Amino acid sequence: MPCSRRIHALLAALFLVCVGVLTGCASQPKPVTTVIVNGDFGQKPTLTIPAIDPPTTLRTTVVHEGSGPVISQGQTITANYLGQRWKPMNGQTAVFDNSFDRHQPITFRVGVGEVIPGWDQALIGHKVGSRVLLEIPPDLAYGPDPLAHELGGQTLVFVVDLISAA
Repeated sequence: MPCSRRIHALLAALFLVCVGVLTGCASQPKPVTTVIVNGDFGQKPTLTIPAIDPPTTLRTTVVHEGSGPVISQGQTITANYLGQRWKPMNGQTAVFDNSFDRHQPITFRVGVGEVIPGWDQALIGHKVGSRVLLEIPPDLAYGPDPLAHELGGQTLVFVVDLISAA
């Protein structure tokens, strides 16, 4: 085998070993985010979202890990949240809703379709007392069609403070 083919074969084998090691080492890869969350649990957060393309898959990052019980599908949870568009559109402000200003957390059953799919998928498995950052693509938020909903077609970013679960 000529030298260049041996080098290519060696590099290909090395690449496969590296991929195998990287995918086999972590049972759940830690999501990478460039969104910056400022503020403590219980306080209204502020977000700094980078001027890059939004993620195309659901990303969940624990900003602050709580010490309470783990949330399971079907439980009724109470949470405070701030929702912001990844990119403001048509002169709209980036923040579109939050419960902090109303001083009224929301209560809902998680994992059963009472909230958008991104929330249903992302909040299960986190501990009460946690602050969680959710980066939700359109298909797991309000759908891809901006005519169907004012937030349709947009990637949404939420900071959710998990207050209680029953």
